[in-house]
Amino acid sequence: AQVCQSEPHCSIPAAMMMAMAAPCNVDNFKQNLLQGYAPAAAAITDAGVFAEHFYKLNPCESTGTWSTGKELEISTTVGVGRSWESGEEELWLALGLHSCHDGLNERRPLQVVLVVDRSGSMGCCFDSSPGSHDPREQQQSRATKMSLANEAVCQILRKLDKEESVGIVLFDDRVSVLQPLRQVGTLDRDVLAEQVMETGARGGTNMVKGLTAGLEQLREASPAMERRVIFLTDAQPNQGGGQQTLLELTSGAAKQGIYTTFIGIGLDFDSGLTDAIAKVPGGNYFSVHS
Repeated sequence: AQVCQSEPHCSIPAAMMMAMAAPCNVDNFKQNLLQGYAPAAAAITDAGVFAEHFYKLNPCESTGTWSTGKELEISTTVGVGRSWESGEEELWLALGLHSCHDGLNERRPLQVVLVVDRSGSMGCCFDSSPGSHDPREQQQSRATKMSLANEAVCQILRKLDKEESVGIVLFDDRVSVLQPLRQVGTLDRDVLAEQVMETGARGGTNMVKGLTAGLEQLREASPAMERRVIFLTDAQPNQGGGQQTLLELTSGAAKQGIYTTFIGIGLDFDSGLTDAIAKVPGGNYFSVHS
């Protein structure tokens, strides 16, 4: 088999995160180390490590291309990379599954509610140390977690098709609906983006209230289209229910065909919390790094 070098595979645009499935948290872990902080060992996952590697697969033997006329065909590549922890060489085996049905299950049109954490901690600098409110660190940073979350929301708005639907919920210790769920083609996206960028940080963090409000927007939405909440947060709740309550909410919604994506904002987000929630069927999480 062809041996090739691994390539970074974790720079995922925010607008594409909704379609991915594996937690991409290794870069967040590395960024903490580069900033001189010591993240918890539990903040890294096997799936996150795997998502860091990409190897170009060999073509299918039956066709000499990356498509096949068979129900199922496997192509392989042996890859050589270096451990981010020890620097030693590692061997990776990449398996590609190909089918004559590839491309026939493109994603359905999306009905998405963007739930945005606007609590006080989101006003901290993106690259400040975990839990820090040191004004000297604030002056050294170029962006706050709130501004990056707002930019991610605007990017998603630009990528949605006109026939898809979007809603926006803001939360701190209270909840407000910035945009009820509506078809994108009926909205003025420029005006909505301006409203999003004006969102500032305030108050406490009640993730349960925010998630409940987001899910409620989708309960009456058509099941013929994909229904998903994209939850942007630094995952530092200090009010409301804890991890178990959030798991119950996401699990119950998944049984009704409403799925949840968590996007961690900043270097200090609680990846242990989001990792647990992402194990719910249809759930996933990623982190925004810059």
